[in-house]
Amino acid sequence: MYLNNIYSGFTYILWMSLIASIVIIALILLRPLLKKLPRIFSYVLWGIVLFRLLCPVSFDSSISIFHLAGTPFVTALLQPPLSEVEVVSEETFEYVITEETVALPDEKVTQTMANGEMIEESRDYQPMEVTKTPVWKWFFSIIWIVGVGAILGYGVYSYISLKKELTGVVREEDGSYSCDNIKTAFVMGFLFPKVYIPSDLEKSKKRFVLLHEQTHMRRGDSIFRLLAYMALAIHWFNPFVWIAFHLSEVDMELSCDEAVMKITKEDIRKEYAATLLEIASGKHILF
Repeated sequence: MYLNNIYSGFTYILWMSLIASIVIIALILLRPLLKKLPRIFSYVLWGIVLFRLLCPVSFDSSISIFHLAGTPFVTALLQPPLSEVEVVSEETFEYVITEETVALPDEKVTQTMANGEMIEESRDYQPMEVTKTPVWKWFFSIIWIVGVGAILGYGVYSYISLKKELTGVVREEDGSYSCDNIKTAFVMGFLFPKVYIPSDLEKSKKRFVLLHEQTHMRRGDSIFRLLAYMALAIHWFNPFVWIAFHLSEVDMELSCDEAVMKITKEDIRKEYAATLLEIASGKHILF
């Protein structure tokens, strides 16, 4: 029973991954046209991909791009997977009808009556429907589960390892936390994210780094990052998902930089860019 549930889940994940791949390809083709717009637009569009990767519910619409490209082949591909049922070949059986014969669940009994007496009885045996799953499908389903567990396990291991390195953390007046054991600034935490900054960072540079990280916190980028990593773990077999994960990270950072520029009145582009490049800011923790 558990194997049936695993295989059914894997089949549905394949269908979801196919739909998301179409959206990813469309966004990649649109990226050259979106370069003239603020990067926040590109960043928001990746939310559509994330929704397609995580949400098992499909919404039908007459203006959907899938309807516009609705060839019979594409339409067949976009249909949700159904349970695979194979019908056993029909065979003819002859039975000797006696008083002890009991009607089976899959047999149809027909009786002919005349003057209150039965003169003829016939039994029609219907073919049985059974579910069969090839061994190779079980194999790929198990491989998928192992891959999901490995990627999620790596994320948890990375989180715990970095958590152990955060020793001697000091809370600063600006709300950030300084630490001697880190070399780059990052946001860590999901429900209650915190900004961690190297303790040896110069005060003139700390201002720009703090603005950058606080913008991530204000926009809830840590939540998006967590969901994106979960989607990557579930759809790890799809190369388009890895590409989307990378591009969404790029658009997240660039849109964050644009937001920082807007909230500062003076021109800080040179100092800001030099500071972020020096400390490699933007390498945030997943949770």
